[in-house]
Amino acid sequence: MSYLHHSLKEEERKQVFVIPHAGGSVFSLQNIRIHLSRKYDLHFLELPGRGRRIKEAFLDHLKDAVSDYIGQIQQLRNKMPYVIYGHSLGALLGLYVTKELECVDDPPKKLIVSGSAGPNIRSEENIHMLDNFELKKKLEEYGGIDKSDLDNFDFFNFIEPIVRSDFKLFEQDTHPKVKIKTDIEALMGSDEEFSSKVNNWNTISRGKINTYIMKGNHFFIFDHFSFIGDRVIKF
Repeated sequence: MSYLHHSLKEEERKQVFVIPHAGGSVFSLQNIRIHLSRKYDLHFLELPGRGRRIKEAFLDHLKDAVSDYIGQIQQLRNKMPYVIYGHSLGALLGLYVTKELECVDDPPKKLIVSGSAGPNIRSEENIHMLDNFELKKKLEEYGGIDKSDLDNFDFFNFIEPIVRSDFKLFEQDTHPKVKIKTDIEALMGSDEEFSSKVNNWNTISRGKINTYIMKGNHFFIFDHFSFIGDRVIKF
């Protein structure tokens, strides 16, 4: 039996597919639900090895992660328009997913990306290869996880392989250059390392691009879900 379900009532609603950040699962961005669930058929996606798919093996390659997300979306699609929203590494995966869905003539109305300036703008550091001490420091810099949780032995041991697996997807594999037609809404936190390069998304799509700089760190979204849900995702 599939772990994905939707009701007949939801068949009549526009759809939103959410792709989480590194280490994230279907539970990571749930706070946006209150701004979307009454208007849209809302689905939180995840890769194997986390959340509801915790018993499945991690994927080793970017193309496999993209294929997995496409399979989830195609299984859930109704006939209504839809958008894809991805945060951080989820934004980059969302881009490649969008490109593939354009190729099968079922593109999203728009792609919403946050916490990323695009696939060709990133640190040269290989985060998936850091030792545990340095990995904790890096996650603390990003924000989104309380230091007390990172210092908790059991909690860190649980998330550590998930986080490494996600970063490995992008740090190990070569990124294919893509150009999409879909409109993009791009958001970054004012304190993020590459926030000044958010306009890089203009080189990624031939469609309309809107960019926003919001106050906060890499997880600024937790303080701006109302704006994202009510204004940015709105379609």
